[in-house]
Amino acid sequence: MISKYVIYEFRLQRNIDGMEEIMSSEKCADMIEGMFPKVGEINGLNLVGTQGKGKNQELSPHGNKMESNHRQIATLLIEANKTKKITTKYQERSEVDNPFLRVMFDLRPEHCYMAVERKASAMPVENAAQLIEHAFNYMLWESGWKFKYEQPKIPMEFWDILVFIRKRFNDRLKKVSLVFDDTMAKNKTAKESESDNDKKRKVIDDFISHFSKGNFSIDMGDDERMEKYKNDILHLATLCAEQNYQLIAEFRMFGPIGYTKAFPALMAIEKKSIDDFTGRREETAMGCYALESWFDNIYKLFGQQKGMNDDERRRDEMDMV
Repeated sequence: MISKYVIYEFRLQRNIDGMEEIMSSEKCADMIEGMFPKVGEINGLNLVGTQGKGKNQELSPHGNKMESNHRQIATLLIEANKTKKITTKYQERSEVDNPFLRVMFDLRPEHCYMAVERKASAMPVENAAQLIEHAFNYMLWESGWKFKYEQPKIPMEFWDILVFIRKRFNDRLKKVSLVFDDTMAKNKTAKESESDNDKKRKVIDDFISHFSKGNFSIDMGDDERMEKYKNDILHLATLCAEQNYQLIAEFRMFGPIGYTKAFPALMAIEKKSIDDFTGRREETAMGCYALESWFDNIYKLFGQQKGMNDDERRRDEMDMV
């Protein structure tokens, strides 16, 4: 079973005499880890939400449990506060339903990453991230420090993103599709004359309609087939960028990824890798867990490349592939 996580970088910062100060990653990791409850403790973290027009903060009804915390990686479970309808013998009744999602923290030196599980049955990812932010800021209030998070972004061409995911994460590209919405094209040309853009759009429309009605897709089976259609994919990416068509690449683990020019802060991982870590299975004195390697890849992708210029980044990307 595969789970997907949205990745955030987090930091602690404060304002002193109008100057912003950011705590070092090592001290930040130590302080955050010091605020975690004991492993196994239920509702040990005071989750805080905002309510009403004034956005007043109050304790959230969402429960939580500290699942594990060792080797400077911690996992926290956050439950939703929901009800669901159950039908038994033609009778409906409401029942408490508390699906949960997992939030993982990489607190190793220089890392400071937070991975929030994308699990629609529980709650939106951003809601979970905000609960974490409010909880830490509630505890940090007297210190003057504030917990901040953001999704890391690495500029990268769309084809390079596909190659990187395929090679670095041993994933398989299943299909690339260009979805064409005819109403979109009609709305764009309604008030325009025979300009160069009109002519270009007509060529694109003819190209798409030549293949199929509504979409054009390339089925992938292996690396050789992916490389064979490289020029077609590049061409589709150009059309997408110029005309705002929707280009979708679908991977086995990552799932669908829309056209972008920045590597998406979304990572897939086998649930077994997490279970092995939280259950401390397959631990050896010299080895590491698959979850640690997963976070290492995240750091290599986002952390190590943050300060590079474009030429250095391209060389490093090729080395990692």
